[in-house]
Amino acid sequence: MSEILNRPLRFLNLEDCPQQENGSDCGVFVCILMRHLLVKRLLSANAREKVSMSMGNKMIDSHGGRKEMLKIIESFRKEGERRRRCRCRRQHDE
Repeated sequence: MSEILNRPLRFLNLEDCPQQENGSDCGVFVCILMRHLLVKRLLSANAREKVSMSMGNKMIDSHGGRKEMLKIIESFRKEGERRRRCRCRRQHDE
């Protein structure tokens, strides 16, 4: 990554990062953590403000996150179906 950015990167070990409790929720776990860091920390901070990436005392609900992700996927699927139907109707009318 440092080659792409053309600048050195430092590794910072955050010992207070929540840990997943099983071997099957890693993807959901990472998505929930990254959403929290992006939305609650990075996107809400001022440009010159130093942002803490500590996740101490942050509880991760993998089950709830999985359900939320399924709802998002289902809404994209329904939107895709709706667009395909509209496109088919337009082609049929021509």
